[in-house]
Amino acid sequence: MRRLFYFSTIILTLSGLLTSCLGDDNETKTTPTCMIAGFSVTDITSPYSTKTAAGKDTTYNRTISGSTILFNINQLNGKIQSVDSLPNWVNISKVVPNITYSGIAYVRVGGETAEYRYFRNGNDSIDFTKQVDFRITSTDGKYNRYYSVKMLKSILDADSLYWSNIKSNLTLNGNHRTLSLNDKIYVFADNAGNTTLTTTIAKNKELNWTTPANLSTAINYKSVTLFNGSFYGLDSDGLVYNSNDGINWTKTSETTIERLLGADPFRLYAYDGSSLLSTTDGAEWDVETAANLDMMPQMPVSSTYYATKTNATLYNVVMMGNNTLATYTPVWFKISSSEEANQKWNYINISDDNGYPMPLLNDVKMVRFKDMLIAIGGKSMDGTIAAYSKLYVSHDNGITWHVPEKDMAMVEEWKGTTLPITMVECNDCLWVIQSGGKIWLGEMSTN
Repeated sequence: MRRLFYFSTIILTLSGLLTSCLGDDNETKTTPTCMIAGFSVTDITSPYSTKTAAGKDTTYNRTISGSTILFNINQLNGKIQSVDSLPNWVNISKVVPNITYSGIAYVRVGGETAEYRYFRNGNDSIDFTKQVDFRITSTDGKYNRYYSVKMLKSILDADSLYWSNIKSNLTLNGNHRTLSLNDKIYVFADNAGNTTLTTTIAKNKELNWTTPANLSTAINYKSVTLFNGSFYGLDSDGLVYNSNDGINWTKTSETTIERLLGADPFRLYAYDGSSLLSTTDGAEWDVETAANLDMMPQMPVSSTYYATKTNATLYNVVMMGNNTLATYTPVWFKISSSEEANQKWNYINISDDNGYPMPLLNDVKMVRFKDMLIAIGGKSMDGTIAAYSKLYVSHDNGITWHVPEKDMAMVEEWKGTTLPITMVECNDCLWVIQSGGKIWLGEMSTN
């Protein structure tokens, strides 16, 4: 399944071709004086139509970073194109390229009937909905090399999520927490206060679940969190336990923890009632820098992490959950790295200029899927709003939230129900699991 939002780069360099240009007589000349060695574009800002969290139509400007739109250059056939398809909403009719080249650059837009004109590198806006060709001429005017450039774009909306009901033998009643590790889905269920675990391999559309099994230690199902390929959870006294399989648990720390918050590749995060803590081994805990701790999300906490767009060694970490003191559902964010002096946690305080906050909902669940955050929630904290009425999507690390268009709308069967729902990403798909054993699979459209 193709990624639709951000892209990786391949620059195809062919030895021998780096030092050749094509003359007017189509003979190959050995000269380094006309070629394109690198191709990129500046940031592209496009209008994006969606709905607010309240369900009202709205349009706002959305920007995709030029540094994430990367291109393959084939020196053999003179073709340049984006490595992956751009999202459907991106406007490619006014794009400013930056090219690395030797010689003099000319461009034509519209095919053979159009004329080549001098190209002002980093300034000329080009309509990539039409055929785009570059001609690089050697400075002595003797030789030319020609390139055609394409920006691939998804035919379907990148926010199109298609749901199908999945056959399974899952036995599940009541509250539960769902996690995924490798190609398996793990469901920790509250069985009258006695947490049980059932698992399945999620490689096909007919899920065969194991029989629910009791854990070796009474672990609070709400607390279970993944860190470095292992499960961590809290017992009734707030002590931290670790498990490799979700069934057999071993105590790792004598530190009393109120709630586990989430993890990234480097640290597991927790709250002890007065401080936000982190650990690299589950045993020794350090105090993290954070303010607004009264807005800390309460269990169950949804969290996720993902590499930043500009540096693969830095990670965005987002967590969210209920809080009875909040006006909107609390969302927290930080940048994490392997450095000891990592950046602090930040509570996303909703300012007056943010017209798209996450509404205050109960039983909020959030996952990272296809370069966006997706959340679903139950009734409001005062109980006046019907349970599970909408999906919410964020493209900016949880700062703003929108109700997606109909192609990504939640399944009608979920609306108005109070049966607990969880979501998890596994094997490039979004899995929704509901009390009663019903399961839906969400798959993104591809080009």
